[in-house]
Amino acid sequence: MAWSTLSIKALRVIIELEILRNFRRKNKIEGTAICLEGTVAVLERHQKDIWLKRCNDIRTGPYEDDYIPIFVSCIFPGPATTHKNIYVVPRTWLVIDNLECALWKIHADHYLQYGNTKDIKVEVNGVTARMENYGNHLWLRKESDFARTPDPKKYSSAFVACIHCTKT
Repeated sequence: MAWSTLSIKALRVIIELEILRNFRRKNKIEGTAICLEGTVAVLERHQKDIWLKRCNDIRTGPYEDDYIPIFVSCIFPGPATTHKNIYVVPRTWLVIDNLECALWKIHADHYLQYGNTKDIKVEVNGVTARMENYGNHLWLRKESDFARTPDPKKYSSAFVACIHCTKT
């Protein structure tokens, strides 16, 4: 695919965010269109999987030499939603689309890889923060912040799905 210059991780994040945006707008993922590096692809069903098919591809299924599998694991709202945790985040991050999904993804990936949530570092729009416990919440404390508690003028809440469960 023409997107081979991007890393698998970057592609996965882009695809997940576009799928989530489309799902929130249309309540479905099929038909999600993604345009990168001049190539447009649309999500279609192929047997039991979802295929991100190039618009100019006339084939009825993906060929291994042309397409690569990517595991996409975004959370979609629905009847079996997870409970949410409060993350205390820098206020400057609130302008980010799908912030909750991105935070969930970063947290879940780190937990799957390392088996813990220690040393999670997140950078958004030039603001770097480290995840730490604050009461019953997770605080993404800015690296430049040495306060013992989050200042409400500098931080706000984000409600992020639990990484450990799938149902309430």
